[in-house]
Amino acid sequence: MQESGLAAVSLTLPVFMVYNVLDIALSTGGAITYAQMLGVGNAKKARAHFTQTAMLALIMSLPFVLLGLIGTPFVAWILGAAPEQGEVYQYTLDYAQILLLAAPLFFLNFVFYEFIRVDDGEVRASVGFIAGTVTDFLLNFVFVLGLELGVRGAILATVAGQLLSILIYLGHFLHPGHVLQFCKGEFQRRELMQSFRLGFAGSSRYILQFIFLLFANQLLIRGYGALGVAVFDLLLNVNYVAFSLFDGSLSTMQPLVTTFIGEHHFDAAKSTLKRALSWGSALTAVLLAVIGVFAPDICRAFGVTEAAANHEGTVAVRIFLISVLFAGWNTLYAGFAQASGHERLTFLMFLLRNLAVLLPCMFVFSLFGRLSAIWWMYPAAEIVSMAVWVLAIKKSNSTFMEQTEDTRILRTGLGSDPKEIGKVIQAVEEFCEKWEANMKQSYYVTLTVEEICSAIILNAFDRQNRVDEENYIQLTLVAKENGDFELHLRDNAKTFNPFDMVTKQILNADSTEGLESIGILMVKQKAKQFFYRRYLGFNVLVITV
Repeated sequence: MQESGLAAVSLTLPVFMVYNVLDIALSTGGAITYAQMLGVGNAKKARAHFTQTAMLALIMSLPFVLLGLIGTPFVAWILGAAPEQGEVYQYTLDYAQILLLAAPLFFLNFVFYEFIRVDDGEVRASVGFIAGTVTDFLLNFVFVLGLELGVRGAILATVAGQLLSILIYLGHFLHPGHVLQFCKGEFQRRELMQSFRLGFAGSSRYILQFIFLLFANQLLIRGYGALGVAVFDLLLNVNYVAFSLFDGSLSTMQPLVTTFIGEHHFDAAKSTLKRALSWGSALTAVLLAVIGVFAPDICRAFGVTEAAANHEGTVAVRIFLISVLFAGWNTLYAGFAQASGHERLTFLMFLLRNLAVLLPCMFVFSLFGRLSAIWWMYPAAEIVSMAVWVLAIKKSNSTFMEQTEDTRILRTGLGSDPKEIGKVIQAVEEFCEKWEANMKQSYYVTLTVEEICSAIILNAFDRQNRVDEENYIQLTLVAKENGDFELHLRDNAKTFNPFDMVTKQILNADSTEGLESIGILMVKQKAKQFFYRRYLGFNVLVITV
């Protein structure tokens, strides 16, 4: 029966939740830490962090493989499947065993996707994700309908999609222009723990979803049989589609927010959040309208074909859609909190909307005695969670979304006119004097600013648009507590790394490029650390003097 297969898939979803808890904690937190390391120019340490995160993900997947080999009946029992359920139990065993054996693929997929996104590989990450999803979808028809493999075919299609995504991601490491590579390095126990804790603030929602799914599946299968669990599984699948645009907005927003905060540019981080909210909401609203209109057809596409069941599914989908915009707003704000280091606020939001509010709402609406009434738990939970979260922020006087002016930071910028460099140099000199830089250090800081900005304007900006405001350099200078000055430069020019310019100490007198590079040579010699990368269409430089 189609309902039995859908029920088995729904019963197995908690395994995915466990995967998500562990691996997203590693991948999301690891990617944020990786971006922070690049933000201060430490590429070697960032590569080692990625390598160790990937190895840890593989190690954490091995217990699941062991369960798939010898403990599948026990896992099925934990999930709520019993032999007396007949087809549902057998389908659950088939689905769970393959899912457990394929754990390393799921774990690596998460890690590669998140790290590649923050390594200027958004296109490849998106292509890999989409290719895997489409492959999963198409092979479902081949394995389930064509070869009649049932739920075993469904999970095989998913595994094939994961494998294809990983193969696409691996191409990123063959590109010499990317920072991300596998490498050896000192074991980063403290950094791995910190990144896991940061990622866990977000991935904890899957623990909460795991608990909720166990309660929901038990309530639905006992109260409404296979139909209740099948409609529940239908809503979970609809959620992946309906929430996809917000999910894309979140994936794009977080690396940018992390980068801007690393540059101490909080206004740009907040502006990024606003754009994610506006675009995500507008596009999702259109998508929700389409799903609402074609809800009966969507139910049939997911196997809910019988007239009464299709009616229940259609009603459930349309009620669920009411919650999606609220869910998107809640998720984006929580994602911003995570990227800006507010772990407790992130955890609070996911605790509210995935368990603390959602579970009571489910029990309250189940008292109405109708299957259709239960689905109102979703919009109710999102609205209540938003209200409680805002009240919690106000009551705790949190500085979330507030910018604290740091006098140890100089923010300025210039366009494509070389004459603007003089004003920037004057501001830099005054800043260095304010923070008691000695004459030698002040000279090298101003020299660095002058030479790098001049090189960018002369070599990277479009000469025909030199007087336009289309090209710009964003400059942030930080006076560190240890006496160093950390310079962040970001420009929107074509790909250009000043440190790749000719910097030979003995130069050909006829070489214009060599003459232009004398200043860059001095910067490289005197800087404690310098780092360049191309990221999201920007050239990003970090130099410590």
